[in-house]
Amino acid sequence: PGDARSIKMPNPGIEDESVKTVRHAISGLRVGRGVSHAGLTLFPLVSDKGGGGNGKKTPEILTMDEALEAGTLIVRETGHGVVERLQVENRGDAPVLLMAGEILVGGKQNRTLRQDVLLPPRSGPISIPTYCVEEGRWREKTSKFDSGGALAHPSLRKEALKAAPQAKIWREVRERSQSAGVQSATGDVQAYYGDKKVVQKVEKGSEAIEKQGFPKNALGVVAVRGDRVVGVDLFADPSLFAKLRRKVIKTYLLDDPWKIKPGAADEKGVEAILKMIGEKDWESVPSPGVGRLFRMEGKSAGTALVYQAGVVHLAVLP
Repeated sequence: PGDARSIKMPNPGIEDESVKTVRHAISGLRVGRGVSHAGLTLFPLVSDKGGGGNGKKTPEILTMDEALEAGTLIVRETGHGVVERLQVENRGDAPVLLMAGEILVGGKQNRTLRQDVLLPPRSGPISIPTYCVEEGRWREKTSKFDSGGALAHPSLRKEALKAAPQAKIWREVRERSQSAGVQSATGDVQAYYGDKKVVQKVEKGSEAIEKQGFPKNALGVVAVRGDRVVGVDLFADPSLFAKLRRKVIKTYLLDDPWKIKPGAADEKGVEAILKMIGEKDWESVPSPGVGRLFRMEGKSAGTALVYQAGVVHLAVLP
């Protein structure tokens, strides 16, 4: 809704074609009118190019939750169990996007994904990197893993995108739970996400933001707390963002919902962060799935997953 403003990026020169794809996707974005709740403002990102910025129709991509519900995504422990790995298998006919920060509950302990992974159709077993988000449990309640229904709060997602050591993940879980007065015998991040007071705050905020509406061609959002940009999530096409929008909205509401202070959020700050992203260097990193994964260099944490000359998902946590 409302006017949208174009973002212009510098000429990147000679570089990797996939990195050019990332820059091209960012340069084609326009910033829509923000929607706000209690000091959190989400600015929709739209593009006439679509398809992750390449102007082509993106193939259907299923979310982790969709594939788990359909029974086509199988998640299990690796052998007798390895903290930093899980084995996944896509038995369906469409690729499946697993996002860094998504929560899986079950097995010998609850996990969060370390990085974005795009599983190909009929993938066969693939080992993916994970973090433990339940420090005090290493026993199997069930061999099955289900979705925790959440994308980790931004400060935890940021540590994952930076490939932080496991100890930092546990510390972040402890600090966030303590700040909310939430206790868990096993140090489980799900105790925080499932706490009644937290759920009420997040659901109220999510409903208030959804009621204000997003453009049908929105590809993602830039999140601003007060007057500070706290995150960017950009997806391949409007349909993929629409399926993940509520999860993305909730992640920004989960980041300490009691300490969101009003501020002067405007499009200029959003344009500045997008310009910064477009000018950054991107380093290719190993990915167990299809496509190419890039990590943004610098103090901000960010990754971009490129597949078939389009950006499937870009996430930046300044």
